[in-house]
Amino acid sequence: MDRFARGQFQVAYEARVDVGALRQKRIANAQRRRGEAQLDALLVWKDENVRYLTDLRPQLIAGKTTALNGALLITDQPPILFCSGGERDRAERTMPWITCPSKTRFDACADRDG
Repeated sequence: MDRFARGQFQVAYEARVDVGALRQKRIANAQRRRGEAQLDALLVWKDENVRYLTDLRPQLIAGKTTALNGALLITDQPPILFCSGGERDRAERTMPWITCPSKTRFDACADRDG
């Protein structure tokens, strides 16, 4: 344990959790488990499972179902995120590890990628 208390936010001057590496380990684990179960694909809709595969934390709005978001995991591919309209724009702007399926279909991806 450090001798000094750390702040509550991620900062560049302290070595903390490598969230990119953590995300890759989770995806590798899910791929391994999918393969062990002899599944061609894994489709998830529960919030905690979608977050495990994609890191999406959906907007929590009273009366709004969060079952609007899902993720698909297939062999040798990064997770594919299915999300509602409000989540889509936020995911494209703030989650660069989520690949946009088609620049012609998603104009915001073209804007983000330059």
